[in-house]
Amino acid sequence: MTERLYAGDVFSDLAPVWKDDPDRGARIARRVVRNARVGGRVLDVGCGTGFVLKNIRAEAAARGKRLGKVVGIDLADGMVDRASLRRGVRALTGDALALPFIDQAFDVVVATDVVRFVDDPERFVRELFRVTMPGGTIVIELVARKNGTRVRTRGLPRESLLRQFVALRRSYGVADVTKTLEELGCEVAEWLGRSRPVDHDPEFLARIARWSGTPQDQTVARRLRTMHPARARSPRSMVLVARVPGPRTGSMPIRVRDLPGWTPARVERVLSGLPMATGYEVVVKPLRYKKHPHVAAYCEFNAKRITIQVPVPFRAFSEPVPYRAKRLRKPRRGKMRFRWYWRMLRFERPDELIRYLYLHEYYHWYLREIRGKRSAAETACDRFALQQLGRGR
Repeated sequence: MTERLYAGDVFSDLAPVWKDDPDRGARIARRVVRNARVGGRVLDVGCGTGFVLKNIRAEAAARGKRLGKVVGIDLADGMVDRASLRRGVRALTGDALALPFIDQAFDVVVATDVVRFVDDPERFVRELFRVTMPGGTIVIELVARKNGTRVRTRGLPRESLLRQFVALRRSYGVADVTKTLEELGCEVAEWLGRSRPVDHDPEFLARIARWSGTPQDQTVARRLRTMHPARARSPRSMVLVARVPGPRTGSMPIRVRDLPGWTPARVERVLSGLPMATGYEVVVKPLRYKKHPHVAAYCEFNAKRITIQVPVPFRAFSEPVPYRAKRLRKPRRGKMRFRWYWRMLRFERPDELIRYLYLHEYYHWYLREIRGKRSAAETACDRFALQQLGRGR
């Protein structure tokens, strides 16, 4: 059993006695809603019992800001079950190091006191970055230093829930997390939090010991209950607010040339819910083909224009899409050989074709304008478009 799955089992067992911090949830929610765009999607990684998600919904309602999908994910089934009992909270089971979401899916991603319970913090931060839209925000709360309430677990049996929980706690420097975010091009602001991590609260640790139920745990629980709060060395939390590179505001004008039945407003409705290539113009025009309809689109970086061509007359057609190329080990006659992976797409309506072609060209824009890389990665653009096809519907 891997370490992450083991952590999921421990937190599932802790779910019935887990203690929420309403003040911390409200403070994080205010920061999330402040940075979210109208209609933006929000993801809470390591959502636990869903108290942050509940506060985000309440804060957005109080500010009169309409949000899109607000969802949480947690490794522990028990935590997800508790979160799902809250009204208006949607939570899923999943791994924070391999989030089951497509690239650039959320406007704001929040992780509250999760970094200490993952075994690869750099991979964790990069996964948060992957699912955040350009111009979006990543909010991470983590413990600023290692010191905290000391719990002696030497005499506790292996099945002790308290012993397992304390063994999962790690300490990573704030500078390490900040360095990873800055390497990704994010602008990072640090805020000293006022929260006291719940796992350093002697009362909460005593509750875990009582829930564990072994005689040794009961002894530890009695000792923790008599501990004076002043003696409990509580670390301070830090809140990192990272702005992902990319435009947050701007326009993407749409023009339609000689395409009967289509207007800019209709194209805008077709592209609703998709990421925006801010600063570029989208032109939709007809494609006059000879025998069979096919896909045609291109991105002009100098003119800052994305052109999408729709076959006229339009007939349903299929198009093979190469989304991956694997280089073979043995070259033939000194030439590199590749194995191509294909997916056959069927376009029944023009709006399906427009969405796909826009997503393909958008990723060219993203690679060039946001990441500063070469934009000729056709298979990467096809793979991104395939991932995003069902979005916004």
